Amino acid sequence: MEKEEVQILIKQALFAEKRRQFKKKLFILASAVIFAPALIFAASIAIPNKFSDGDTLSAAKLNENFDTLLTKVNDLDAKVSKIKVTQLFDNVVGPLPVTTSSFTTSGGNLYISASGGGYVNCAQPAQDIGFNVQIDGVTKGTIRHYAGTACDPRIAGTGSLLITGVAAGNHTITYTVFGAQTNTGGQSYFYGTLIELP
Repeated sequence: MEKEEVQILIKQALFAEKRRQFKKKLFILASAVIFAPALIFAASIAIPNKFSDGDTLSAAKLNENFDTLLTKVNDLDAKVSKIKVTQLFDNVVGPLPVTTSSFTTSGGNLYISASGGGYVNCAQPAQDIGFNVQIDGVTKGTIRHYAGTACDPRIAGTGSLLITGVAAGNHTITYTVFGAQTNTGGQSYFYGTLIELP
């Protein structure tokens, strides 16, 4: 067998082993993602009647256990059905400010994932740039990032905010400039996703 053929066989064997390890890790991760919520949910249920080998089962006690499970499942279903996702901004071109059209929420807790671009003018030193996130014109938080080099377009920020106590009804989200040092323009793009939590 030639040296080149041996090297090819070794590379193929190494690739096959890496692929096998990757599949194993992917399987473990997928299993964790699939079964973790069920385990957490199951751990939070207090079953009223426990049975041991040799115990006499009664329909009333079994029905009570099933009723407890059914109540928990229905409660969870009601909470999950209230989760609503709204795309606020998708590749919206600056400059800031940018505002969504009006959207309706049931109120409560809103989780906003936001990102956008910007830059520091060449005459200014490198510093934090970013944008404020407003609901109905009231600033609820700031997404910012350190721009290490002036004149260089950067991500003005990427992050998330949890906003609590939002009233039910129609609202708008606006991104406004954070500080005088943040500049946005036609090459600044903005993104945002809102998740309404129960």
